[in-house]
Amino acid sequence: MTRPFIHPAVPFLLKLQVQARWFRIRHGFATPKRMLLSSLGIILAAIYIGQAVVSIALREPMSPTRLRIIIPMALLAYFLWDVINVAWKRPKQGVRLNPVERMQLLTAPLRRHDLLAYRFGAILAASVVKALVFCLVMTADLPLWPVSFLGALLALTFVDLLRLGISTLTEGMTESGFRRFRAAVFAIAGVAGVSAATVAVCLPQPLPNHAFTASLQLVTRTFSSFAVLSETWPGIIAKSPFALFAQAITASEISGGVIMSLLSSVVLVVATVAGVVLLDRWVVHRVRYHSRQQFRLQRQQAAAGRPAATFQEKRARRQRQASLDLGNGRRWGALTWRQLES
Repeated sequence: MTRPFIHPAVPFLLKLQVQARWFRIRHGFATPKRMLLSSLGIILAAIYIGQAVVSIALREPMSPTRLRIIIPMALLAYFLWDVINVAWKRPKQGVRLNPVERMQLLTAPLRRHDLLAYRFGAILAASVVKALVFCLVMTADLPLWPVSFLGALLALTFVDLLRLGISTLTEGMTESGFRRFRAAVFAIAGVAGVSAATVAVCLPQPLPNHAFTASLQLVTRTFSSFAVLSETWPGIIAKSPFALFAQAITASEISGGVIMSLLSSVVLVVATVAGVVLLDRWVVHRVRYHSRQQFRLQRQQAAAGRPAATFQEKRARRQRQASLDLGNGRRWGALTWRQLES
């Protein structure tokens, strides 16, 4: 009997998550007291959000040319901010799971690609919500709403997949490799920040005499200077993948170029999914290799009369090896053994 490519439990778990969120919403109206408090919260949120919606709806729409400039820069900034966060503090787990997901996934007979499929499904569901909110906020600027929604969905899915890939990559790095990665990220960020500040200071417009106003305007100029840096060849290369999605998001009519942009975006997202899968396999082999190297080093130290590994180090190594071994020649992937760690 051939096993399906995606385990039937994966879509079932995603369906249960949606049902649980809907049940949590209904539970807020179960009693008169909860209904009163929930209704009051909805009214206050509607008043607060309604003002923003009215101001957005009544403003003048942006030109498609300006949107094509802003959208790639915003997507690139969203991705780079996550890269800086990962470099600043190395995540203990490449894929963060809540306790309920850990309990459900670790007790189920799922293989590595089943768990990856679950994670991809969760990313897609979150991207649908974010793309819907983006299109509702930018309704006045999007002439072709369905195509813009598809473009935003593909763009946000692509960014989340890149974030997942960066987190998975750091899991397979050694301590020295991660330090080099951190140094490279901070060096690039520092050079970009200094360049933007230099451009902001060298602008011909004079700064106000008031210290606070001048500082605020200088900070605003610094952020605006990143648009100038995006026109350099490193900036063009960095934002070129995101510019592909901007063409679909800002489309005003269905044409051959728009269809090609959507198809190219789909191909790029599928290729990113394949890259994350291959990267996860590489992390498994990387961890296995370093575990063997550490074991050989400890054996050599013990044979040479040097202090052997402590009890805690041996226990940690046994736990990692046990978490990787499923028996019958099968092993967990990087996604699973990270979840087994506390």
